[in-house]
Amino acid sequence: MGKIVIDHREYLIDCIIFDKDGTLIDFDAFWGPRTQEWVEAMAASLDFGEDFKKEVYTLIGYSKSKNRVRFEGPLAVASMDIIYTLASGVISRYGIPWYQARILAEDCAKSTMLTNLKVGEIAPKGNLVGVMQQLSNAKISVAVVTSDDRQLTEDTLAYLGIRDFVSALVCGDDPIPNKPAPDGIWAIAKQLSVITDRIMMVGDSLSDMQFADNAGAAYRVGITSDPEAAAILADRADAVISSIDELSVFPSQH
Repeated sequence: MGKIVIDHREYLIDCIIFDKDGTLIDFDAFWGPRTQEWVEAMAASLDFGEDFKKEVYTLIGYSKSKNRVRFEGPLAVASMDIIYTLASGVISRYGIPWYQARILAEDCAKSTMLTNLKVGEIAPKGNLVGVMQQLSNAKISVAVVTSDDRQLTEDTLAYLGIRDFVSALVCGDDPIPNKPAPDGIWAIAKQLSVITDRIMMVGDSLSDMQFADNAGAAYRVGITSDPEAAAILADRADAVISSIDELSVFPSQH
C-alpha cells in the first residue's frame, strides 16, 4: 500500500489504473492524423467527396479544422469496433451494402488507424517513467484500461518505456465489456489480488469516472488541461489534474 497526495489530500491505495489516450499521451497528436488518413482512405476507395467525410467526422466526434477530438464523443471514449460501426453506417447510407461497408471501414483502418507507431506522433503527458518508478517504489500496482486495441496499446506502452511497470492491462478488443462497464476494474482487481476500495482510477473522460463508480473503485481522478473539460470532470471526480506529474507518491507509513 502506498500514499498519493493531490492538492494536500492523501489517498491510500494499493493499485492505480490509468486510461491511455488523453491521460498518458496527447490524444489529438496521436489520433488526429490517423483519423484523417482513415477517412480519406475510405472516401478514396468509394470515390466519395467532402460531404461523406464531413458526415463521418461529425458522427465519430472529430473536428478536422481544429484537429480536435470532441470531449466525450465516440472517438474519445468508444472502442475501435464501435468507431468502425459508426463509419459503416455512413457508408451504407450512400447505398453500399452493410457487409461491404463494414469490411471497407476495417480494411482502410489497417493501413491508417492501426499502422505501426511513427516517430514523433506520441507525445507523453508528463514524466511517465519517473512517475511509474515512484509508484513502483511505493508498492502501488499500476494497470491500464483503454478502449484501444491490444497490439497498438502494447506497442505504445513499450515506446513510452513504461510497459514493464504495468502489471495488468485491459484493452478494447479483449473479451471484456468496455468502459464504463465495471468488468475491466474487476478483472484487474482479481488479477492483482487487490480490493476495489483500494483502487484509484485516473482518466480524461466522464466515461472513466463512471467506470470507477460502477466498479466501486475508491477514488476517481480526472486529467485534462482544458478548463471547460476540467469543470465538467470536477463534478464527478475526487480531484482534477493536468498531468500525472501532479501525483505526489510516497510509501505508506502505516
